[in-house]
Amino acid sequence: MNAQTAKPGTAAESIPSRARALIQGSNFASAEKLLADALQNGSLPEAEVSEARYTLAVAQRYQGRTAEALTSLASLLEAEPDNGRAWQERGHALVTLGESKQAREAFEQALRCNPALPGAWRALVKLYADAGLDEHHAAAQDQLDRLMKLPRELRSVTSMINEGKLYK
Repeated sequence: MNAQTAKPGTAAESIPSRARALIQGSNFASAEKLLADALQNGSLPEAEVSEARYTLAVAQRYQGRTAEALTSLASLLEAEPDNGRAWQERGHALVTLGESKQAREAFEQALRCNPALPGAWRALVKLYADAGLDEHHAAAQDQLDRLMKLPRELRSVTSMINEGKLYK
């Protein structure tokens, strides 16, 4: 059994997977500590570092520490400028700060990297509507509707392909 097929709570489960489970249970501080410790002490396999950095930023944002989340994302995006999920998370953080124009730009960049991110499309639909950008709003809504008509599994695989995860 490997980290991808391990059952939650088992020793073989990856640290980012364990952190995601903590986040799903609203235990953001524990998720952050787990990830920060693993990143700091270098105990993560190289294949997990990117996911750990991303998940750390999510945990930080959920705790209301948006500036720290943006710093974590900047580090990740410096190493991986085409990480669509990181751009998407940057957009969410910027929305939290009320930075609508910068958030739109981050979500647009996320979708240039990975057009299979429904969260980025949803956010753009709202941001475009709020800004009175009717043509952009309609186009984003159309893309979101098309994406959401796909089976969940196909959306996941499409996203993984766009993130380069099926080739690693």
